[in-house]
Amino acid sequence: MKNPKTKFVISANEDIKNYILFNRYSGEYLRMFLPKELHYIVKKKFSEKRKEKIIRDYIKHNFKINKGRINKNVKEIKKHWKMLEKRYFALVGRVFKNYPWSKGKYTGFASVFSMYPRNIKEKIFYFPVLRKDLNFCLAVIAHEMLHFIFFDYIKEKYNVNENKEFKNKDPKYVWNISEVFNLVIENWKPYQRIFKTKSKPYDTTHTKIFSKMKKLWKEKKDIDYLLDYYFKS
Repeated sequence: MKNPKTKFVISANEDIKNYILFNRYSGEYLRMFLPKELHYIVKKKFSEKRKEKIIRDYIKHNFKINKGRINKNVKEIKKHWKMLEKRYFALVGRVFKNYPWSKGKYTGFASVFSMYPRNIKEKIFYFPVLRKDLNFCLAVIAHEMLHFIFFDYIKEKYNVNENKEFKNKDPKYVWNISEVFNLVIENWKPYQRIFKTKSKPYDTTHTKIFSKMKKLWKEKKDIDYLLDYYFKS
């Protein structure tokens, strides 16, 4: 299985697109995405045009005043990702039974925000660039990369894409399963030997799914056994 090459890019304009992509959410998720100093735009009634202007100015300002720090951090991230990617991809190959990564360029964009969405089709994701914890930054990158192969795998095996809805299930059912799957793998000891962080469920829905999924993984450590339960039953 050929490992994908991951490119890390610094671009204020791409981080503006990041906000525009995430702005479709509201309430708690948007507050989680925004730094605390920007929470006021959620609480107060601003037009979308005004909110976007505030965000654009914030991003451009932060990329400008933190230019040296951002360049240094991305350099460190590139260096350390290169050091651990072989182990990471070997473990992912073990989880997905050597299922091949989809061809194409995988690009990570540096972000000043607090949550990191991705575009599965375009193979684009965002990663934290102002966090002091380098290991956290690397863990975010690994998390997003795991999503790419997960969605490719379930499309091939179950004909399920990220937007598919299941009868009598939450409209976000596939997204919930994908996030909790990552959570299970991230809390698996072989994975934690690479990334020294522990992940937690986003909410009560994920906590409930996590309890069952963790048990399924522990029983066989077989991705098909686990995913059949969610996409075949």
